[in-house]
Amino acid sequence: MSKSAIWCPSPIIPICIICEGYEEYDYLTKLSAIGAWRSDIYDVQLINAKSISNISVRYQDRYMSNAYYMIFIFCDTDLAPYSDFLKLKEKINKFHGSKNIADEVVIFGNPCTMQIMLLHFADVMLTSKSKSKNAAVIEKLTGIKNYGGHDNQRAVFMKQLTKDNLANMVERVETLPKDVTQKGSSNFSVLLLYLNSESTKWIKELNDGM
Repeated sequence: MSKSAIWCPSPIIPICIICEGYEEYDYLTKLSAIGAWRSDIYDVQLINAKSISNISVRYQDRYMSNAYYMIFIFCDTDLAPYSDFLKLKEKINKFHGSKNIADEVVIFGNPCTMQIMLLHFADVMLTSKSKSKNAAVIEKLTGIKNYGGHDNQRAVFMKQLTKDNLANMVERVETLPKDVTQKGSSNFSVLLLYLNSESTKWIKELNDGM
């Protein structure tokens, strides 16, 4: 992520998003396929870290590669007191020598990414990241029984995401609180705003804070 590169961006700007796990990776892959962001401006490349504990290493490696104009992280907040999540943010801030850059680059769903995913179908406010506790509402909205995040279940879920219900999610996610300590909160709308912006000034602004 060379700052010198910001001044002469290529026609298609490479953006990296490091996903906590398979659910986040599959979800963003599907969003890309149904046109959730400007593919004529941004080349969004996804990395599956496979665990929140692996994210900071992946982030630092991708940052040092100078291959991207911006790198984001997409993850759950975990459960209060958010130990793993806060530890991740602390590592990102320490890496950049900044007190708050993690607030800008870490995109979260509280309590989990499923909070965002279900907004394609209805207004939902989850209070737990437990798949067993969320299974009933997932079945009601998608027909998937006993959802446990398995490969075949994720595939069925992703097939139900369309351009039509994408608009529903975008509208609903904008109304969510962005305070990470609140259940049902998310700053995912900020990522969508960036990746649908015709202007790339936001990239310089974020990099200037690093």
